Amino acid sequence: MKNGLQGGGRWIVVLLGLFLLSFLPLEMSSAFHDSQRLISSWLFLLGIVATIRFARISRQALWLLAGIYLYGMVVVVVSPIPMWSLLEFSLLFTVVLFALVFMPAVTGQDMRWLLLCFVFIQAFYLVRNLTNYVFVMVSEADFDAFALVDGFSNVRFYGQFLLWTVPFVLGVLAVDKALSYRWLIGLVVIFAWAFAFLTGTRAFFLGMLFSMIGVIWVVGRYGKSYLQYCVVTAALGFGVYYAMAMLIPDWFRQPAEVQALLSQSVGRDITTSYDRIALWQDAWRVAWEHPLLGGGPMVTAVEGVSQFAAHPHNYVLQLLAEWGIPFSLGLLLLGAWGVWRWRQQVRCQLEARWEMALPVTASASAVAVAGLVDGFLVMPVSLVYMGLVLAVGVAQWRMWTVDTPREVPSYTLLLVALLPTVWLAGFVMIDWLGIGGDSYALTGFQTVDLGFPRFWIDGNIRVP
Repeated sequence: MKNGLQGGGRWIVVLLGLFLLSFLPLEMSSAFHDSQRLISSWLFLLGIVATIRFARISRQALWLLAGIYLYGMVVVVVSPIPMWSLLEFSLLFTVVLFALVFMPAVTGQDMRWLLLCFVFIQAFYLVRNLTNYVFVMVSEADFDAFALVDGFSNVRFYGQFLLWTVPFVLGVLAVDKALSYRWLIGLVVIFAWAFAFLTGTRAFFLGMLFSMIGVIWVVGRYGKSYLQYCVVTAALGFGVYYAMAMLIPDWFRQPAEVQALLSQSVGRDITTSYDRIALWQDAWRVAWEHPLLGGGPMVTAVEGVSQFAAHPHNYVLQLLAEWGIPFSLGLLLLGAWGVWRWRQQVRCQLEARWEMALPVTASASAVAVAGLVDGFLVMPVSLVYMGLVLAVGVAQWRMWTVDTPREVPSYTLLLVALLPTVWLAGFVMIDWLGIGGDSYALTGFQTVDLGFPRFWIDGNIRVP
């Protein structure tokens, strides 16, 4: 089957896009999150435009897209912040559309290519992080996670990036015994574990635990090798962490500074989540006050609607509060049905399908659980990697269900489907450049904040 991007050419373009998403924000004037949102929106647009005309979509998938599209328009119209809600709807619809159209099929070579993309970007961040570590050790700079991790505005976002990529990489390593330079790939993963310990991202460890459970549930005994890779790389990563956090700092740092870093990493009190619980309770309050249509996409970040003006760091509660209880429950039930059908499709020809299914299962199951305690649905880098992993899963599903009729949609449907993506990319570009001036009085957007283009105001939305 022909596609606008084929074979290695597709993955070279993907690697270039991921590298730009990682590198360009370091050189741009605005904050990481704003720059990453701008770049990710345009990457999605270019990826969809390059492949959508060659996509074959089933009637069921078209009905699903149409339902999300129409319901999204309804909740945007009734939202108290229609511009923000349209932005959020367009973003989530874009991710779904990208996953459906980007890959018509997938091979073992494609899995290798995607692994190499993930490993290259991980190595890029690790080089920067290790460079920071060296300079911190030999200088009087602050010795903490924020001083070490580079390229993200929050160490949690780095943990999200790792949680999409590390399970996938370990999954391919576990099934592809002929893969070249396995030791080098393993070394990158070991250092990724080490920085996960250094940053103390609890969602990462929770997700990795459940990725092992998800793999065993789907592929059974064939998941043993994945568990072994997880345990071995985690143990070696902890050893690297111990050297970086305890042994080496003894030569350069005061004991109090070392203890301070421990309180940020493995020394964190993992039982204290009062802030999360408060966010979850407030999101449920919003959902209960707006049960049918919800408060509107992104409304949980609005001052005056949400008590804390912050996303609840739980995608289930976020959907309930912003999209309404009936729609959210229907979507969650559909997702649960899809997970069950995925397992059935793998199990019906287990020996032939487990190798292709394992990496996607590992990555998706990790985030499905970690997303209950972290904001995976609102971070631009996380959504890009989610789109890629889900695109691989959709391609596998398409190959396993060849009896399902699929056809190329008409140009009219394609143009209508592209509208949210085009609007998203255009709007963030216009707003980032400040072309529209300060539209704060009308929409809550403020294009200039402290002299820089600003797409997100202090992490919350203020609407008169």
